[in-house]
Amino acid sequence: MHYVAGFLFSMPAATHVALIRKNRPAYLHGYWNGIGGGVERGETAVAAQSREMAEEAGVVVPEESWKHFLALNTDRGDRIDFFYADWSPMMGMLQTKTAEQVAWQPLDAMRPHQLQLYPNLRYIIPMAQEHRDRGGGPRLLHLIET
Repeated sequence: MHYVAGFLFSMPAATHVALIRKNRPAYLHGYWNGIGGGVERGETAVAAQSREMAEEAGVVVPEESWKHFLALNTDRGDRIDFFYADWSPMMGMLQTKTAEQVAWQPLDAMRPHQLQLYPNLRYIIPMAQEHRDRGGGPRLLHLIET
């Protein structure tokens, strides 16, 4: 399967990130994760990220605002493309639109035991921050997670 997950950073100072508390699939239940989901047939990954953000969080992020910084191949045979963007009030207010809670989480709560993050986000969110702080650019990381 092909999935996307996105991190929307608060502005003007990136002190918070928008996350979703997952109910499904079972291995993600109860964890905070990036906002995203499956890429549909004929859809690009960035289009899927924009669609998922609007469906799950009510925020309309134009495709050109997303920065693709990581492609992750999992031991389950899935591919997850990770994106980030900076939030603007013109995109709409963050709101829970499904049965899964969406909320701004402080970036300083990303340390172990302060927030129940899916474990790989402890390094993926800082990777997004570093990529953002360096101005984005063409650097795309490819990882295989086992």
